[in-house]
Amino acid sequence: MSDIQKMKDLETSNATLALQLKDAEARASRSEDELKALRDEKAKRDADDLRAEVDSAFETYKDKKGLSDGDKGHMLRLCTADREAFRAMYPPVKASERHLLRDLTKESRERTPDLGETRLSVRELARKLMVERGLSLADAQRVAFTIIRKAS
Repeated sequence: MSDIQKMKDLETSNATLALQLKDAEARASRSEDELKALRDEKAKRDADDLRAEVDSAFETYKDKKGLSDGDKGHMLRLCTADREAFRAMYPPVKASERHLLRDLTKESRERTPDLGETRLSVRELARKLMVERGLSLADAQRVAFTIIRKAS
C-alpha cells in the first residue's frame, strides 16, 4: 500500500470520525435540552404541589386558626423552607373531614360596654360570665347576648 493510499484511508477515517463526533454532539445537545425541560417541568410541578398544599391547609385551618389571605405567603415560605414543620403545624386532613374544622357561626367580636375597649365574642363573654358570676352555660350565653345586643 502506498503512502497516498494510506493518506486517503486516514482522511476517510478522519471524515467518518468527524461525522460521528458531530452526531454525538447533536445527541448530547438534544439530551441536555430534554433534561433542562424535564427539570423545569419538575420544578414547576413541585411549586404547584407546594401551592396546592398551602391552599388546602389554608382552606382547612382558616377558621380554626383565624388565618387571613395575608398569611398565605408566610405559609408558602414555611412550606418551602421546611415541609415537615409545615405539616406538623397544619396536619393534612381528609377532604371528607375538612368541614369539621370550619367555624359555622362566624361569631363577630363585639364591643362590650362593661369591658371597655376589649372585644369579645359571645362565646368568650359567656365563659367569662360563667367564671365571674358562677352562671350555667345557658344563662351565661343569654346574658352575653343581652350585653352585646345593648352595646350594638
